[in-house]
Amino acid sequence: MTNKHDPRPWRVIIGSARGSTHETRHLPNQDNAASQAVGQAGGVVAAVADGHGAGRHFRSATGSLLAVRAALTVIERLAAEAGDRWDADAADALRGQLPLAIVTRWRELVADHLAGHPYTADEQAALDAKSDGPEIPYGSTLLVGLVVDGWLVCAQIGDGDMLAVQPDGGAWFPVGGDDRLDGLHTTSLCQRGAVASFRTAAHDLRAEPLLALQLSTDGYGNAQVAEPWQPAVAKDLAGLAARHDHRWFAQQVPLWAERCASAEGSGDDTTIAVLLAPDSVRLAAAAQPDLPPRGSAVSGVGIAAVRLPRSAAAYPPGPAPRTSDTAGRLPSARRQVTRRRVVGAGLALVLAAAAVAGALLASRSSGSGPASHPTGRPAPKVSSSAAPSPAGGHDSVQPRATTTAGASHAVGTAGGGSSSRPGNTQE
Repeated sequence: MTNKHDPRPWRVIIGSARGSTHETRHLPNQDNAASQAVGQAGGVVAAVADGHGAGRHFRSATGSLLAVRAALTVIERLAAEAGDRWDADAADALRGQLPLAIVTRWRELVADHLAGHPYTADEQAALDAKSDGPEIPYGSTLLVGLVVDGWLVCAQIGDGDMLAVQPDGGAWFPVGGDDRLDGLHTTSLCQRGAVASFRTAAHDLRAEPLLALQLSTDGYGNAQVAEPWQPAVAKDLAGLAARHDHRWFAQQVPLWAERCASAEGSGDDTTIAVLLAPDSVRLAAAAQPDLPPRGSAVSGVGIAAVRLPRSAAAYPPGPAPRTSDTAGRLPSARRQVTRRRVVGAGLALVLAAAAVAGALLASRSSGSGPASHPTGRPAPKVSSSAAPSPAGGHDSVQPRATTTAGASHAVGTAGGGSSSRPGNTQE
């Protein structure tokens, strides 16, 4: 950890990739991320933002960029005001100031951008028709993590994931959850109640050492197999940190983002920021004495594959673009996962029913030709590799095939050329 006894800086590794569905729809990567040094004690702050994909948020890529800038600017100023002495009061004061300060600065930046790039007549008419304020097109989520002088201060609005990883591979959540998030709607900087929608926390790392902090947009979480995914990811990260330093992570994290953003993952823009503690290799190795020595070839250190589609043709063009719900109707946080499971169960029933129908038709046939439909036409064939999806637009998602963790990916090999993803990941 970084404190007055260890002033060396934390390392921040960032990877971001444009989602395959955004490529298909000719949309830019609407995620943004950045980091910078803070204070005189090896402190660092990282910010990750995800612009909304719905049409009403047509400037969200800019909005997420401004969100990251606002967060870094605000934290740099507030940390400077706190000085070099950090204690519970200083950390808690900073935590309490962040929501209002970030929202205020973000709206100032939006106003400045809008002054130089005013809406067209058609755009303004569309805003007026929905009674949308000028910030709505810039809608974005935001995750912020600050590590300074033995303290962790976090703030988050909207979806995405923040995961704290202990040296032994244990996991905990720096900020609380929000039951209003569901994968189609999210709280947002562009809402009137943005300040109240922030979740914040301050943690004393001197009492609970931290190996790594991972911030990620929902494209990362939605690409994963297990539910919940966080324990496996924490274990994976700690195992990798025991064998590799920040330079190795700098090569791998962008590959993880690309894998999750691909058609084999979530298809959504994916951004990952990993904050690694100073001397992370020693910390992780000391806490995991049973791991093979550094540099040895290790196959399948808990790195699970992302979902793999059966067939590209079996899926709709992509997930429905998320939107801020300014009316305040934000469904349950786990409804997206439940919907996938229900759809999967429904497909199984459809296939079972089709098999029974096929058997009945076969029993009625004469045995000299294909089974006949009552109309005299051949009975329809049922494909076992790409079953038809039920009606329902973006809710009609085929279940993705999965692979066994570590079955096809060797992890931890010296100078490995393939992407090693942390992961069973899902929001």
